[in-house]
Amino acid sequence: MRKRVIIALWLIISVSACIYGQIVYDLYDTPPVEGNGLTGEEQTNAKGTVWNISHASIEVYFPDKENNHAQAVLIFPGGGYRSLSWGHEGRWSAEWLKENGITAVIVKYRLPNGHRMIPLSDALEAMRYVRKHSAEWGINSNQIGVMGFSAGGHLTATLCTKYTDSITRPDFAILYYPVIRLSNHTNSKKHLIGENATEKTVDFFDAVRHVTSCTPPTIFFAASTDSVVHVDETIEYVSALISNGVYAEAHIYPEGKHGFCFKKEFPYHRQMTQSLYEFLERQRNDKEKKRK
Repeated sequence: MRKRVIIALWLIISVSACIYGQIVYDLYDTPPVEGNGLTGEEQTNAKGTVWNISHASIEVYFPDKENNHAQAVLIFPGGGYRSLSWGHEGRWSAEWLKENGITAVIVKYRLPNGHRMIPLSDALEAMRYVRKHSAEWGINSNQIGVMGFSAGGHLTATLCTKYTDSITRPDFAILYYPVIRLSNHTNSKKHLIGENATEKTVDFFDAVRHVTSCTPPTIFFAASTDSVVHVDETIEYVSALISNGVYAEAHIYPEGKHGFCFKKEFPYHRQMTQSLYEFLERQRNDKEKKRK
């Protein structure tokens, strides 16, 4: 009887691993030079929102080998630089990507807590980490993109305009209702750079001012009824990309609340996921053509 129980338990554990299929890795081998000063345990509520993050890590979802498109997406959940919406913006998006043959990497970046460069430092390190392990994980090294939501979209846009070299430059970007001009958002600005930041600091973090011809191709998803991040910010960033000759694709829906992301009750969920799938496929095909 005991043997049967052990076998049954092993089967349950195995099935769970297959269902969720994620592995957590520390982002740094040794503690980074700059810490954010937060102490104590991380806190998570029933919705999956995480606070008090002082330790950077990544949670990786690997697709089945027979369905692996050799492409990866790093995910940066939002939360106003005060928390991370790990549930619907992190794990739900990761599960969709995994199901569609994409390796999904949710980045648990440290909250700034008065140290404004820490989120970007973690984003850059996450790009290095995934690029370093791309062959081992079955990923083409020129197929590593990023996905960001709200304030996580701001971090993603900052990474796309402030990367340091070819290793940290994303190959493409996916932005959901992104904060683009930090100066338009009192709380996100306060939590990242402080209420009394200098104009030079504000300029550094207003991503739209730093778009160049080398900024990665980007797709946007936003809703005209979003009362938290106005759709004008998406339009402004799209315009900057087009002005610099960079591929830009925007899907602006007539209704939808802030944070709609991969929620199935979002009225345009089917159209949104189809557009995303086609964008990812286009990135793979474009790179394949360039190799030939």
